[in-house]
This record gives sequence, C-alpha cells and structure tokens, in this order.
Amino acid sequence: MSRGKSSTKKSVAKFRFALFGVALIVSGLLLSVYSYGTLSYLRGQLADKTLDGIVDWHDADVNNDGVIDLMDTHLVVNNSPKTSASPDWLTIVSGTSASRCDLNGDGVVDEADVAILSIYFGFGGTLSLIGALTNTGSVYGQEFVLGIGLFFAGLATMAYSRFFFKRRR
Repeated sequence: MSRGKSSTKKSVAKFRFALFGVALIVSGLLLSVYSYGTLSYLRGQLADKTLDGIVDWHDADVNNDGVIDLMDTHLVVNNSPKTSASPDWLTIVSGTSASRCDLNGDGVVDEADVAILSIYFGFGGTLSLIGALTNTGSVYGQEFVLGIGLFFAGLATMAYSRFFFKRRR
C-alpha cells in the first residue's frame, strides 16, 4: 500500500510542477506579446517631425543632439500641456519649440508624447523593433525581456519535471 501512496504523491507533485511550468510559459508569452503590441502601437504614433520622409528615432530627438536623453524628456515634459492654440506654440525656447515636442502630431504635447519618447530613450543610431524591445531603459523593453525570461523559465521547469519525476522501473 505504501508504494501506491508514494506513486500517487509523486504524480501529484509532478502535475503541480508541470502546471507551474505552464503558468510561467503562459505569463511570459502574455507579457511579451503585450509589450510587443504596445511598442508597435507607440512606434506607429510617431510623426515625421524631421520631414525627411522617414519615421525613425531622429523624429523623437527633440533637441537634435543625436541622442534621445534626459534633455529631450525635459523639453517634452516642460512643454506639456501646450496645444497648437497656445501663443508660444512656435516660439523657440532652449533650442526647440512646443510644436517640435508634439511627437505624434496631434496638436497637443501630453502624456502620449512622453510615452512615445520613452521607447526611444537611450538611442542614438538606427533603431529597429528588436532594439526597442530589448532596450531595458524603457519600461516596455523591461517587460518584454521579463516575459521572455518567464517563458524560458517555464520551459526549463517543464523539462526538469519530466526528468526529475521520470518513472524508474
């Protein structure tokens, strides 16, 4: 009888361990897909501010110094909440205007512009979607990397449960 109870306990433990692995895999996939979707959406909101016909990280470089940094963030936040109806919309202050800080081109400098700027933060070169996803200076990049980590941790847990709880005859 004790052999049967031991076998049942091992089966339950194996099931719980495998279920934990599945939970890690699913949560990792959901987090990664969410981050990817958010990044793709935000990248699609960026307007061609440099008027060169190409929408890239240069359009988020508010002060045109060749890098997306705290100075760009400072300029966008300080020009928020201004609209195209503001009298100083085109006035150049600190090397840029409020209209240049309107990254999505909707006529308002607001949280949406800060969110767009956040995905490009730290970049000063050609930015690809993979670069944005793995940029751990961005919240979305951190979520994506965490999601991938959870996914692989789940796969490792599943493999470990199959190896550790393998039936021995």
